[in-house]
Amino acid sequence: MIIDIADAVRSLAQIKDKHAPHDARFDSALFQLILDGYRNTAHFLTPDELYAIPDGVEQLTLELSARYITDAFEEMYFRHDPMQYPNLFEQNKVDALIQLNFYRSFITQRAGVESMIMQY
Repeated sequence: MIIDIADAVRSLAQIKDKHAPHDARFDSALFQLILDGYRNTAHFLTPDELYAIPDGVEQLTLELSARYITDAFEEMYFRHDPMQYPNLFEQNKVDALIQLNFYRSFITQRAGVESMIMQY
């Protein structure tokens, strides 16, 4: 269950710059909304599970980064977007950078994330 929440946070609280899409960042205000919504409906969530969310976000983000890096060098992926990228290497490289930049942004804000979780 924590993996699902962490992946939702990674997806939904990830903001990208239109002019530099690889410059993704973590949006703590969106995280607060996700946490509030989930906590208001998932009364079964234990404190230990709540406290595990930041570790899950970090783990999933790094795993996805590693997958994109591997896909870049193996030039594999489910589909190539030739309108935006000349080849699969470039596409996967950008996707890896997006995840790594999100990770960096998340870890710099982790103390704030933990404070939000402690409110519950």
